[in-house]
Amino acid sequence: MLLLSLGAAVHCRPSTLAQLRCDNAHCPQVDPNPKMLNVHLIPHTHDDVGWLKTVDQYFYGSKTNIQKAGVQYIIDSIVDALLKNETRKFIYVETAFFWKWWKLQTPEHQERVKKLVNDGQLEFINGGWCMNDEAAAHYQSIVDQMTWGHRRLQDTFGNRSIGVHKRRVLGKPHSREQASLFAQMGFDGMFMQRIDYDDQNLRKKEKRMELLWQGSDDLGKASDLFTHIMEMGYGPPRGLNWEIAGNGFNQGGDDPFIDDPESEDYNVDTIIDKFLAYAKEYSQYYPTNNVLFPMGTDFYFQSANPWFKNMDKLIKYANLRKSNGSNVNVFYSTPSCYMHGIHFANHTFTTKSDDFFPYANRPHAYWTGYFTSRPALKRYEKVGNNFLQTCKQLDVLSLGKNDDKVTPLREWMGVMQHHDAVTGTEKQHVSDNYALKLYKTIEKCQSVVNSSLNTLIGKSDVKLNQLFCNQLNVSACAVTEGTDNLAVTIYNPFGHNVTHLVRLPVTSKAYKVLNPKGNAIKSDIVAIPESVLNLKERRSKAKDELVFEAEVPALGFATYLLKANSAENIENEVKVTKISDAFTIKSKSLNIRFDKTGALNAIELKNGKVVDFKQNYEYYRAHDKNGGDDQASGAYVFRSIGDTPELYKVGLQSELVETSDAKEVHQKVNDYVSQVIRIWPNRDVIEFDLGSYCGQGCEGY
Repeated sequence: MLLLSLGAAVHCRPSTLAQLRCDNAHCPQVDPNPKMLNVHLIPHTHDDVGWLKTVDQYFYGSKTNIQKAGVQYIIDSIVDALLKNETRKFIYVETAFFWKWWKLQTPEHQERVKKLVNDGQLEFINGGWCMNDEAAAHYQSIVDQMTWGHRRLQDTFGNRSIGVHKRRVLGKPHSREQASLFAQMGFDGMFMQRIDYDDQNLRKKEKRMELLWQGSDDLGKASDLFTHIMEMGYGPPRGLNWEIAGNGFNQGGDDPFIDDPESEDYNVDTIIDKFLAYAKEYSQYYPTNNVLFPMGTDFYFQSANPWFKNMDKLIKYANLRKSNGSNVNVFYSTPSCYMHGIHFANHTFTTKSDDFFPYANRPHAYWTGYFTSRPALKRYEKVGNNFLQTCKQLDVLSLGKNDDKVTPLREWMGVMQHHDAVTGTEKQHVSDNYALKLYKTIEKCQSVVNSSLNTLIGKSDVKLNQLFCNQLNVSACAVTEGTDNLAVTIYNPFGHNVTHLVRLPVTSKAYKVLNPKGNAIKSDIVAIPESVLNLKERRSKAKDELVFEAEVPALGFATYLLKANSAENIENEVKVTKISDAFTIKSKSLNIRFDKTGALNAIELKNGKVVDFKQNYEYYRAHDKNGGDDQASGAYVFRSIGDTPELYKVGLQSELVETSDAKEVHQKVNDYVSQVIRIWPNRDVIEFDLGSYCGQGCEGY
């Protein structure tokens, strides 16, 4: 049997922040004197769940020739440092890594970590399985990955953990929709870095680096989110970077405190003077007497002791200056404690009600390239989400106990939302690993679907083995190509009935299709476009697709029987015509007109009005650093040579493929671009299926 699935705490509400009193039992005492500047040191690490290395390579610390980064050592080191001094604090984000580390710890060590969380020394920020992207990720997957990360933390640390990890730091550029989602999840604040450099410069001048982000017109104040923009990025100021490991990307190695007065290298005053100068500078950009110093960056704290030993001294010696008239008060803090601190300022913030897109960190460097980078992986992630929803639903509907088989896909789909995964900004071998792990976890979920459907069918004496078509994107399926008679089950994860056009690659020329009631229904054999047949990666003998219309109930499934080559079948006649004259195809109520080359040029509406239509194929030439600066177009940044796209040279070759029902115009635009325009007589839908074409001379394209 073949299965097809259809695509488919303490909460604080900031305004003036007058009511913000969350999670402050373990916060240091801020000085409410408006003339005293409170400097919040926030130790942190940012551990990408894949980027230059794979998830496992980052966790275990392998492939040091690529980057010196081992997350298991980072968490080990942080926990040990926190246990030595109860005033120290640390924030952690990536639950995927933390959970992987947590499962390796002894029960005794787990209890020690729980105490760190309960005492407010270790605070979870964001709380999701990863720190998701805000442009390429779909809201359904964002909600799923946030839910799973929060569930793991809550189940492990109790309800208190919910109140301390609902803030967000970093990520790629930020969207209003993400702010709205976070506010609805119960977030009370967002701490971020990446906004357009012109916008940031203006905000610095006007002291507007903190604001109230209005996430939704419809939800009103319920979607408001306090937002802090980190002027210095998410790394430490120059001269205060005590990372000794060095990861090949962000190098540390600044001088430690040498506080022996007898030493010729005594440098306490030098470092404190530099620190106080930074504090004074940053205070000019923020509206209250609180500033935030992020102490850490990507994969920092592989050795936490140098960091905390020097931050201990920074706090000690900077605060000693208060006896000599300094107005700077320094302490370990977290985003929760920072927001508690600004509560006392009783400040009314300016508002914003749109995106922070597009983001540029300098001239000609707009981060819009990743909107389309690695489109194949972007699509595969969406396929993974469709399957996850199906898998979860069927397990629940069948009262199954297969959560252990659902979890791997749930967790890997969480990883896929990471801002260096679905974005396509990772290295090639990392992208390959993302896809491989997604394939493996989908396979595990397929066993859940198999057992769940058998349970729902309810025939204990018959166990049907569900097989899956995982390569329909290239019109290949070993199941349908190698079997003359089979049952096809289509599952609908939506909450409403669906009529779906099923397309299955086949090798026979005649089929009879029976619906769930045993009645024969109309079906067609349609030629697979030449552009698909010529795909180098395709391993299939099928040259045709069997197409039929399936009706599937809400949150339900329907099984259709396919019988090939039976004597009662009449072979569907397929007519293929080279296009040389203008022609018209009629849909349900439209007349779709084509010119003599096969290009769609007009649509006649039901009321007789004719709408002209023209389709061009255009491209931008990527900038390659030539021209006086070093900003090229790439995975992150989209930069073209000039603002006007260039037209593809079109030597359109078209043919009309007609069956007893469907009509398709197969177009070869040039040696690189192909398209199928598909029209059905009972629908007012014009389907455009655009793809690549590998003709002569396109090897390696």
